[in-house]
Amino acid sequence: YRINLNHPKSKQGDLILELKNIGTKESEFRKIFEDLTSNKRKDFISWNNKFMIFHLSKRTDDIYIWELAKEQEYTVPIATETSIEERSDIRNPFIYLIFHISKQIVFIERNMSVFASPDSTTNRLEDFFNLQLLEPEITVSLEAIKSNKEFWAEVAEMDKVEDVRLEFDPPNWFGTSNEVDKLIDDAYKNSFFEKLKISLTNKTKGLTFTEEGFGAAIERLAAGTGKFFLRGIKNGETKTIVSEKRPFKQEIEDAKTEPSDELDKGFDDAHNLE
Repeated sequence: YRINLNHPKSKQGDLILELKNIGTKESEFRKIFEDLTSNKRKDFISWNNKFMIFHLSKRTDDIYIWELAKEQEYTVPIATETSIEERSDIRNPFIYLIFHISKQIVFIERNMSVFASPDSTTNRLEDFFNLQLLEPEITVSLEAIKSNKEFWAEVAEMDKVEDVRLEFDPPNWFGTSNEVDKLIDDAYKNSFFEKLKISLTNKTKGLTFTEEGFGAAIERLAAGTGKFFLRGIKNGETKTIVSEKRPFKQEIEDAKTEPSDELDKGFDDAHNLE
């Protein structure tokens, strides 16, 4: 998931942080990791339930491994001399979280016995970060990174591309990486949009939609900063490609023992989608 750090609710963005003698978005975000490294544990409440974040290890200046646990009450049948009694106890099932701060990415373990859906996990993690960033008024949102590995091959197989919709979120990374980033940044500075939507349609002759012309835009959107939708014709039938149905997955055998260089390579693959 891409960790988006959204500007304070002010058109001045990072400037408002400077006026309050608060650091940049990156420095404020890093403080959370430094604090947890020192204190080892943070408890928080989300939707009337108790959760815990534990620092497990720091691999590099950027790579941290945490555990996200929840408090869960359960009952156990216990045999007494005369009957079976139901007795309550508490357990704390957990999942692993692996962060790369500079790339603003987190790998989240999928374990449905702990969290029933990816949304329930990301919502709890967003709640935790937003509680830590109340004073600088930075809000955190997590967006799934989408795989675009087969995207252009699928587009090439279409007889005609009729409809393309691109939806960009406001800029919320520490830096920019390509010409699309710069265009989005300029558009935001001049308009302060909440969503920038681009719609292209030509059902008669079809659109000219190529990797050369739109590759950077799809790369940015797939990287967790928006959504894309494409509809076209293949062999006489309508075919659609939707970004939300193309999750990027990283296989990690054991979070505690995975070599740091392998983790770094996984983060590079997620950050620099091919």
